[in-house]
Amino acid sequence: MEKAACIHAADVSYWDGYSQWYQSWYEHNDYHHGILETLMEMVRPGWKVLDIGAGNGVLSLPLCAIGCEVRALEPSAGMRNLLHQETAKRDIHWIRVDHRRWEDISDCPELVIDRLKHYFLTYKDLPGQEKRVEITHTFGVEEAHEIINRAGDDYRRRFENLEILLREV
Repeated sequence: MEKAACIHAADVSYWDGYSQWYQSWYEHNDYHHGILETLMEMVRPGWKVLDIGAGNGVLSLPLCAIGCEVRALEPSAGMRNLLHQETAKRDIHWIRVDHRRWEDISDCPELVIDRLKHYFLTYKDLPGQEKRVEITHTFGVEEAHEIINRAGDDYRRRFENLEILLREV
């Protein structure tokens, strides 16, 4: 059932229909605070940022506020509407909002592809250990979704107690 829910949530029409629910959930939840803290420690003003599935701007708008040049990809009209409402509230007019899906962007700069490859080649590596990841080919949309779902499952299994461990450091 969980896999079916994930597939359904990946569909643009799902977010068109549930955008108002999402906004209400966002306003009564602090799930994003920890993510934003970490992000703000890593990102520097002036950086160019691509936010894929930007939603209501939960990550994009704080990055704009510190001086990043943000392009927000959000294919859902409902979620884009929330994003535009948030930009108006915060008086952030320089964000570039793109209605396309990630899969629809054929003019992706080679530099972005190279950075994505670098990320996927190194994100599980630890210093001094043998490399465990290789890129064998470029994936199609369905295969990429399957790999992303498996990577998320792997991450959750591997770091299920991460929050507790970090509190002990």
